Amino acid sequence: MLPETLGIKNAGGVISHPFGSAVRSLLIAIYELGVEEIFVVGHTDCGVQHIDSQDARKRCVYTLH
Repeated sequence: MLPETLGIKNAGGVISHPFGSAVRSLLIAIYELGVEEIFVVGHTDCGVQHIDSQDARKRCVYTLH
């Protein structure tokens, strides 16, 4: 298991926008912090794959009202 200090974690391993938070964080790391290496580590049987997105959305909307 990789230590959490390795950096960015992304639920579901999805980059949904070319300048979303994951890509933005990588760009800052590279161009502002001088990061020279990036490791992309995926895994199987992620708990996120079992989430019903419509149900989660309904619960979020309900909670906010």
